[in-house]
Amino acid sequence: MANPPTEELTILRWPEVSKRTGYKSKSHVEQLEKKGLFPPSVKIGSRAKGWVSVEITEWIQERIAESRGKMGDAA
Repeated sequence: MANPPTEELTILRWPEVSKRTGYKSKSHVEQLEKKGLFPPSVKIGSRAKGWVSVEITEWIQERIAESRGKMGDAA
């Protein structure tokens, strides 16, 4: 029996990425990708793409760290 995929090997589709990040606009995320401000998507079919789960998790953790670091500087 095959092992279940680990987070590193899981590809998330847009609804899950939107849920995790809070972004509602896929076009906004695509603009952030082009600027290097969001993890790049992975082509998974002729008209389908997804994002690597662990990269989304790391991106979220970086946003949290940046936010808390800035809040600490303002105090």
